[in-house]
Amino acid sequence: MSIDKQKLSILSIPAAVAANMLIAYTLMMLCRIIFVWINIDFYPDLTLSHFLQMAGGGLMFDTSALLYGNALYLLLVLLPCHIKENRRYHNALRWLFVVVNMLYVAINLIDSVYFRFSGRRTTMSVFSQFSNESNLGSIIAQEALSHWYLVLIAIFLGWAVFRLYRFPKPEWRGNKVAYYIVSTLVLAIVAPFIVFGMRGGIGRDVRPITISNANTYVNKPIEMAIVLNTPFSMLRTIGKKPFVTPSYFPDEESLAAIYTPLHLPGDKGLVFCQQIQGGADIIGSGVAYMHDDVFISQKQHPCKCGTHALIRVAQICHDLPVQPGKEVLPFFPDLLKRNPVRKAGQFVFKPFVERPDHMGAGQLAL
Repeated sequence: MSIDKQKLSILSIPAAVAANMLIAYTLMMLCRIIFVWINIDFYPDLTLSHFLQMAGGGLMFDTSALLYGNALYLLLVLLPCHIKENRRYHNALRWLFVVVNMLYVAINLIDSVYFRFSGRRTTMSVFSQFSNESNLGSIIAQEALSHWYLVLIAIFLGWAVFRLYRFPKPEWRGNKVAYYIVSTLVLAIVAPFIVFGMRGGIGRDVRPITISNANTYVNKPIEMAIVLNTPFSMLRTIGKKPFVTPSYFPDEESLAAIYTPLHLPGDKGLVFCQQIQGGADIIGSGVAYMHDDVFISQKQHPCKCGTHALIRVAQICHDLPVQPGKEVLPFFPDLLKRNPVRKAGQFVFKPFVERPDHMGAGQLAL
């Protein structure tokens, strides 16, 4: 019996949508578990509690990606129009839902393998990286054969999503006024929360979440890949130009022949070290100095940032007093003002935030 010849419960439409979106969330979480399973050797210290903490934080990124990908499905299924309440229309919506979410599954599973080569979640820059590859199809086929079990998992998940997809209950007949009133109210209530979910928060002062927001839930930069999902990383980097390292000199020798920033002090000299993002409260109040490669202060406060590494590597303060300064400069804004290639895009929101040496003091200590 066709759906339009039976009674259709108006409230069954949002209930069916909620059930189907729960299936989509489950798919994303299963992909996260599979990702950790495949790449567990990258996380030797991972505990269950910490994984659950990161997975909980990852729900925000899953929500954003799922709402972007399923926006058309949500609009078409919640659209107040009684003519659409028939079996053919809802079958088409089922195929739309299955195709979109299985595409998400495929992208996540492929990236679970590619992570071993990239060390981070794949972004849209992957298309420029492989733009000159003529044998990309054979590479994908070879990897699919090598990871046949992931292909079987994807097929099983696709079958499960198709079978578990929920249709609205065919229980409505006749009362179009009630149908349009309730359907319009549901759409008006749901629409703002879809936007909030896409942005990652509520309020006009909340900026849309980016890849760098995953830092909140991790202990190490490489763990960001657990919090994130690949569809989100790709969606957030659409239209972003890949960062290109400028090359002004053919080699280091050519640069050194013109200018070198390395100046070794003689017997006497005055050297200034600028501590970035930290002052006396971090370095330790009072006079601090290096003696026998041990950083000491009057209050025995150890230096918690890169200054001690700078001092030890340069060897410029052996038995000489060092007076901490009072000025604190935020590293990234200060860096961006001096970045000669800042026009290429926002540096902070690029994949470089996943590198373990992205902090200012760590860079200066290298």
